[in-house]
Amino acid sequence: MMFSDNQRISRRQLKRQMILSLVGILLLFQAGEMAAGGGNSLAGMLIGLALLILYLFFLVRASAAYSNLERYFGCIGKWLITLVYLSFLVLSGSFLLEKVSFVTERYLLSGVPLPVISAVFILAACLGMGNEVQRRGRLAELAFPWVLVLLVLLLVFAAFHLHQPDFSLMEPWSAETITEGAYQYFTMGTSVSLVAFILVRVDKGSKVKKGGTFRSLAIGLLIVTLILLATVAVLLGVYGFKGIQKMEFPILDLMAGTSLPGNFLKRFDIVWLTVLIFSLLFTLGSVLFYGCWLTGRNGVRRDWTRIIMVALIWLGSLIGWSGKTISDIYATILQDIYAPLFLLITILALWAQKRIRNEKERGDAKHEEQREEEPEKAAE
Repeated sequence: MMFSDNQRISRRQLKRQMILSLVGILLLFQAGEMAAGGGNSLAGMLIGLALLILYLFFLVRASAAYSNLERYFGCIGKWLITLVYLSFLVLSGSFLLEKVSFVTERYLLSGVPLPVISAVFILAACLGMGNEVQRRGRLAELAFPWVLVLLVLLLVFAAFHLHQPDFSLMEPWSAETITEGAYQYFTMGTSVSLVAFILVRVDKGSKVKKGGTFRSLAIGLLIVTLILLATVAVLLGVYGFKGIQKMEFPILDLMAGTSLPGNFLKRFDIVWLTVLIFSLLFTLGSVLFYGCWLTGRNGVRRDWTRIIMVALIWLGSLIGWSGKTISDIYATILQDIYAPLFLLITILALWAQKRIRNEKERGDAKHEEQREEEPEKAAE
């Protein structure tokens, strides 16, 4: 990689970046669906979380290969993997930008054309969410406590409107539905494989604990899942199963209907929306950051890479055909193409590391044999 050696972040900063990048997406797109799915969806989510943590364990072990693709995969392999991840980033960025623009137009800026809103947001993500490792680490360090506190306050204030949901309306237990939910949650989280590319820049501190990086990231996944579980519980208590099934984005309705006790600051719902949009913007910033990191660009070339990615993502968010958009096919592509590819790349990375390690051990053994033979030859 073509970044200076002082571009390092702590494990805590990396964990907070991951949480900020995931929490907005999961609350907006998964919370309502899981609440409507009842016990099947919740069981599937917990199984998916266990699979994600297992995947994360092997991902951290394979980080050496991710940080030096050319050494472990060769030149062609390096660019094939880079192409897979770049296409995923552009597709994900287009999907996210489309949804962020839609939410903003409906709840905050009614009447403003979507192309204008999407252009403003992608530029805000490009300019304001950091394009360097340390800058993004500091931003996550500062923003995380505020985002966490405000999300907790949202759930606490919404809890005043809870009532007992009618569990008789819940769908019967189904192994097939649980399996589908587990795979869906797992595929949503496979984007964490991107962190493997920057683990080489994580400062482990003066006291290096074995497995510390994995433990830190696993805790991050647990925090995100706990926030999601709490949100699902509140949604069920406020709207019930049938009410949630009629909503497109239940979390937005929850935010719009939750205010401070006593109706103090009547439009306090804007604060909740701002927190959600900030998290989504941070995710967009992560998309642009990893795009530049994967291509190894720095300086002016990094700026041009970001400009190209901004243009592709913006255009992708506006593309439509036969009444469909990126959001209509994104989940299918993620589950059927990208998630299996990410798994395959991780498996190949582990294999490549083992192969090179074995070659090194054989080379060291051969070198040691030669050193032992030299005195014998000299004596003869």
